[in-house]
Amino acid sequence: MSDFLQKFKMYWKDNPDYWKLTDPNKLSNYAVSYYPLSFKDRLSQGHYLDFDANGLPMFPSQAGELVHFCTGMCSFAFAHWEEFLDTGKDEHAAHVIKVSDYLIGMAEERLNGALMVLDYDSDAKDNGIPCAMNQGESISVLCRAYCLTQNKKYLESALKMAIPFGFAYGHNGVKGKLEGNNATWYLEGGKMILNGHNYSLFGLADLVNISGETWVKNHLDTGIRSVIDSIQYFDNGFWSWYSLNKPLYIASAMYHNLHICQLKVLHEISGNEKLASYADKFAAYAKSPAKRTRAGAYMLKAKIKKKLG
Repeated sequence: MSDFLQKFKMYWKDNPDYWKLTDPNKLSNYAVSYYPLSFKDRLSQGHYLDFDANGLPMFPSQAGELVHFCTGMCSFAFAHWEEFLDTGKDEHAAHVIKVSDYLIGMAEERLNGALMVLDYDSDAKDNGIPCAMNQGESISVLCRAYCLTQNKKYLESALKMAIPFGFAYGHNGVKGKLEGNNATWYLEGGKMILNGHNYSLFGLADLVNISGETWVKNHLDTGIRSVIDSIQYFDNGFWSWYSLNKPLYIASAMYHNLHICQLKVLHEISGNEKLASYADKFAAYAKSPAKRTRAGAYMLKAKIKKKLG
């Protein structure tokens, strides 16, 4: 089944499962264990179809060119990390290290000591924009490479990738503010996106486990507190919003499913019951045929409006 068709069919499922949480009973001997979202099945589902000469996955850009998207490479690394923990086969560990080396190589150094993993739509890398999601996912991959090798370059680079969470969005940072309550939000392309902010928290949580650095823990705690204080703004009464930028853009069924999974993970990290409550609330929305249909109609209308734009 194509990825597009799988996402489209979620509007007809009362228990969408495009995203799956890793079994919490699966443990490892490393400082960071399984990534909280499971990507392993995507290795056999045709999600990674194109590769460069070094075996790194590539994905079609909006212009139709094959490029090295950061988030796609990170998911590839997480899938192989899961396979490595399950099988112990070094070939899977090698993919994690290979992706880590590419991420360090593509990152741009800043005078504040940061490494910025910019978001590009071309391998020419001439149009990069700051992205908290890229920073967080890259940190998670590098933490796992450090576990595998004990090579300090991975830990040091991960720490440098955490520096932008303390600086305003732009050349040096990814930090912004929500309009509703002035809470700190880690921005993706300058936008207040729920899933991107949450992904960045997963990376910071991994780095806290690896480094024990207080300043990283402060960025993590700030980001989690912002979700706790602000999650109600992403609730429209029948579905979740993808982002809070105007005009408000509704989450697709796939992203709504992702929000549910991410909130469950953040509840496990923080122990805050409000996050669990909203995960259950969003899941209840997804179980309602009427609300799924309404969300699908909103999504279709938004896409048509954007296209005509």
